[in-house]
Amino acid sequence: MATALDVTPAATATAKASSSSILCASCRALLPGVSPREDGGGGDVIPVSEDPETGDLPEWIGVRVEEGGWTRGRLLCPQCGARVGGFDFVQGRDAPVYLVASRVDVRTKVAVEELVKESRERNRGGQEEEAAADAQTGWLAKVVLLSFV
Repeated sequence: MATALDVTPAATATAKASSSSILCASCRALLPGVSPREDGGGGDVIPVSEDPETGDLPEWIGVRVEEGGWTRGRLLCPQCGARVGGFDFVQGRDAPVYLVASRVDVRTKVAVEELVKESRERNRGGQEEEAAADAQTGWLAKVVLLSFV
């Protein structure tokens, strides 16, 4: 069993400042220093990028990669030890360090103003459709009434 690493406040603050946070699906702990790459990856895996300033992997990932001898291995949550991803430098993949999408939660920060705007646009669209449907129903009702006269 792997030992849990101490999560430093500086690493946690850096992760919280990014546009999206990644949490362990088992214990909901923040995975410090991890953010998904801009090119995404989609599907079952989330590629992990290095820190743009230093070019290094987050400390808790670096420890696991060193233990694995820079070949291949599993990434474990620093808090609970659950598997959250892996690394494979042997096969030469596009994303040698990755998180498994089903084992992590990605939370993206969205401005409240954007959500309100989208909601209002959706509601307006629905009201316009209802008004068009009412107008059509009213027109049909007039036709039906005139045909009985």
